[in-house]
Amino acid sequence: MLYFQEDMWLSKPVNPMFFTALFEQAIKNDWQQVKLHSSGIYKTKETINFIEGFNIAEIDNEASDYLMSHQITLWKKDFLLAQLYKKEHPWRNERKGTKRLKKLNPLILHADYFTENGAEENNKNRNPSERSEYYAVSFNSTLNHNAVRFIEVLRSGSQAQKDYATELLNHYDNNLTHNGKERPKKEDLFKKLKTYLSKKNS
Repeated sequence: MLYFQEDMWLSKPVNPMFFTALFEQAIKNDWQQVKLHSSGIYKTKETINFIEGFNIAEIDNEASDYLMSHQITLWKKDFLLAQLYKKEHPWRNERKGTKRLKKLNPLILHADYFTENGAEENNKNRNPSERSEYYAVSFNSTLNHNAVRFIEVLRSGSQAQKDYATELLNHYDNNLTHNGKERPKKEDLFKKLKTYLSKKNS
């Protein structure tokens, strides 16, 4: 399964030939995880395998961070489900899941297909076909500066798109969540304990 979060907005086309070949090889070789975005947190080792000019590199598990991440990745479904623990919120899942994967040390592959927020390529590619691109448009549930480029494009579209642009701009200007609500306040453990004790003693 291809995991792509809803706040990662595409800004360039996607080449279907790359994905057709990728899916075929993933099924044939029983690949469990192929990361598809470039990031400095990954250290990779070149292989002889290329798809559309992109090297299908191996992740150096020991030297890399965030082996478990919620960025765009092709997963074998059962392997992904095995990494998801019910009591872990997304950020904790990435941290603790990475520790578990470092111990397990599975084969994790990587391709520079998507440029994430303008990141440079990790691997030694061979004149690859044009990379696709996306921007993460939110941070802690609220729209960030990356959303502005998409709002500007929507403003020149249909009336429905213009209305959506106005809605998004309001959310951006007022630091609201994606659906227009106030961002939930986060309390750390110390604050929660202090609140609990003050209520108990009152």
